[in-house]
Amino acid sequence: MGKGLRVFFVCLGLAAIAGVALVAGGGVYRTANAGKGEVWVVNRFTGSSRLLSPDADRARRLRPLPPEVLDAIEAEAELWDGEQGLSIDLYNGSTWDVRELVVLFDAVFEDGTEMHRRLAPPCALAPLTSGSAWCDVGFSWSEKPLKEWNWRIESGRGIRE
Repeated sequence: MGKGLRVFFVCLGLAAIAGVALVAGGGVYRTANAGKGEVWVVNRFTGSSRLLSPDADRARRLRPLPPEVLDAIEAEAELWDGEQGLSIDLYNGSTWDVRELVVLFDAVFEDGTEMHRRLAPPCALAPLTSGSAWCDVGFSWSEKPLKEWNWRIESGRGIRE
């Protein structure tokens, strides 16, 4: 067997091992149901998400939320112990159908290190309704204690109803 063929089989074996590890570990992505028949795909490592929608035209109509709409969104958040998650309760006090939010999350740990994340939790908020969103912040505070944390909604996209 030639050297090139051996290298090929070694690479093939390594790729197979990596594939088995991803499948056994639950994969890179998970799905989240946001209501209204929508399903989001969330990257387990980065927290980024995207909508799997049969209504591609509706997704193309999404527009950035103006400041007055962002101001009309009331929100409270809490950390889920051991879940690595930020749970956000939302109320959409606007006339827009809010489909995407971008959340800034900052943490200061007891050892003095800091972390800053931009998260995109799946959401679907019709005008004048409440709902919730959850996103993976990428670390477990039960393993690395927090001194303080802050969050805020930076931006979002939606459809004007």
